[in-house]
Amino acid sequence: MSVFHATGTRDLKVHVHGGKLYYSDEQSLINEVDAWESLSLDFLEGVDRVFVFGLPVNARLLATMWERQRSTGSPRLVYVASPGISEKKLQRCLPPLLFRHMDAIEYGAGGPGWHRLTLHDRASYALVAEMADNAGQECSEKALALAATHPAYPAVRFIPTHDDAAAARLLACVVDPRWFYDPASGKFVTKLKEYLGVGGGDTNLRMQHYLEDHVAAAKMYRHYYPRLHAAVTAWLGVGQPLRKLGLLGTAVERPEYFLHRLALQHAEAPFHLRILRATRVFLCFLVDVWLDNITPHRELFVPEYFFAEPAAATAWRKFAAVFRGQG
Repeated sequence: MSVFHATGTRDLKVHVHGGKLYYSDEQSLINEVDAWESLSLDFLEGVDRVFVFGLPVNARLLATMWERQRSTGSPRLVYVASPGISEKKLQRCLPPLLFRHMDAIEYGAGGPGWHRLTLHDRASYALVAEMADNAGQECSEKALALAATHPAYPAVRFIPTHDDAAAARLLACVVDPRWFYDPASGKFVTKLKEYLGVGGGDTNLRMQHYLEDHVAAAKMYRHYYPRLHAAVTAWLGVGQPLRKLGLLGTAVERPEYFLHRLALQHAEAPFHLRILRATRVFLCFLVDVWLDNITPHRELFVPEYFFAEPAAATAWRKFAAVFRGQG
């Protein structure tokens, strides 16, 4: 049954398209608002439920809506979900078609279905909006501050060589790991790896080209390069990967360097395959921590199951406890 069949509620479907805000009520009447970012969104007054697709184009709207909900109590509830269709199709979809598509999506807090907008979601969408506002520029101080409040940031911070700017770009690229749920495998990270360029066809060759020549790779893989670069440098940092690993010395024996030890294992294997393996493990770590932190009252990430070494699991538990105390 559609989530819009509830009785006694005033619902709105909202979407930003072409710089304009569109919203539709239960009677499917569609309204258009220009220059909405400068307005107070008074049309939300008295609304019970608002439904918005959790897309980058709606990021500023969702962050603003969260703040309005906190200050005025209206709308009473905000729900977000994944449209479940490709980016190219989304670009061709006008708001009326997207609003009809919303009817087919059901509740699903653990997957791509509708779930209530939370403080963690607000951190994600505020970061996405800030990165979009400064696209092509250096990562702003505001973006770095937002990334530090992100539910996945503890996973980044745990790794000594992490790069905060790259991590901010990576988190903004992903938006929400639940949007990448694969019903066939029951996992979130399989499709995410493909999206970031470290999974799917030509992955090995893509990583080899990336490590050998960044400039050529950026031209050859224009679609993947920014996301691939963010995925690697978020954990390894900027600079020459081989040189960075060679300079670690005995520090690599510390539990927090679990990814670096992976990259240094099997020295006879091609270097790009070792970096690829470590990056994939990093993404699994990132998503597991992310999902764990946005799921209340449940421990989804069990370090003793994830880390191959007990010392790393112990180090993570100590780190996570301190990190939560600082937050």
